Amino acid sequence: MKNTLDQIIKNIPKEDKENPTILFLLQQLEQQFEIILILKEQNQILRDEIARLKNQKSKLKITPSKLSKDPKPRSSHKGSTNKRKKDTVGYPQRRTDSA
Repeated sequence: MKNTLDQIIKNIPKEDKENPTILFLLQQLEQQFEIILILKEQNQILRDEIARLKNQKSKLKITPSKLSKDPKPRSSHKGSTNKRKKDTVGYPQRRTDSA
């Protein structure tokens, strides 16, 4: 960048180098070049930091559950496999007395 500024100054005719407006503009241009250099350095530092952070942080690796699978196959129908309560509870049978 400094070389570019030097080339610009060399290409200015001698009579224009004494012009106060041109001198002011050259000073402003030099300050802008310095600011651009500083911003480029800061930008590169931030890009390097982003690249470093991206490499360090990876996605979480979720492993499958280590719980055992059901050893018994489930029945195809819903509900309990036990006998119905009606069959297991001892209801008294009706008497069929003929008297």
